[in-house]
Amino acid sequence: ALKIDNTVECWGKSGAGETTVSEGLIAKQITSGYSHTCALKIDNTVECWGRPGVGETIVPESLIAKQITSGHSHACALKIDNTVECWGNNEIVNKKPTNLVAKQL
Repeated sequence: ALKIDNTVECWGKSGAGETTVSEGLIAKQITSGYSHTCALKIDNTVECWGRPGVGETIVPESLIAKQITSGHSHACALKIDNTVECWGNNEIVNKKPTNLVAKQL
């Protein structure tokens, strides 16, 4: 949950860190997949945590985003330049249209 003060709280089964939120995390958006959660932080960077099954918790280096979303085993970000970058399950990530420019995820 993204709380009123922009802190994040997670609960439930935590066999692989799914509920472990970084201390001091301040976010403006959160999104969850099957066993991972991602937060769009106040500085527009992205942090993900949970079960690192197929790379869904490994955020691309230098990613600056304005919106995020998650699927079962992947996550995507709408970058500042309106392009979309996804990470995680390559079977899904590789199906993203090339040169996609978007307004909203």
